[in-house]
Amino acid sequence: MLGRVQIESDLQPQHQLPAGMSEVLMQRNGKPGTFDANPATFVKWKFDPKIVLADSSEDLGGNRFQDVFTKKFPTARGWVEPWLPGYSKDGTLALVRGWLGPTPHGAVFTTLLERKGDRWVVKWHSISYFL
Repeated sequence: MLGRVQIESDLQPQHQLPAGMSEVLMQRNGKPGTFDANPATFVKWKFDPKIVLADSSEDLGGNRFQDVFTKKFPTARGWVEPWLPGYSKDGTLALVRGWLGPTPHGAVFTTLLERKGDRWVVKWHSISYFL
């Protein structure tokens, strides 16, 4: 899901990746020679109190689809499983990608952020739903 061909396929025709961005995303997250990604942790991040950061993988038995998720977490609105961002060489762009749900068959988001002073601003985003 982190390779250039997959990302570009998910984005067509609305958005185009800046040169080299999928490669830095893969370098930061990928396990060379496999389709797997290194696990990322976000436990040190501070979120709005309405957002609960938790590892639900054991609770869901690896099944994050809509029916299982909503039965286990009936008051939750959704879940996000992001990979670590990939950054442009000059540090002005960040590519963020991850799974989100619940959905019947899964979905992936891709977001390009641009550095504006001391803040990151969404330049564009896309969600690909799998049928």
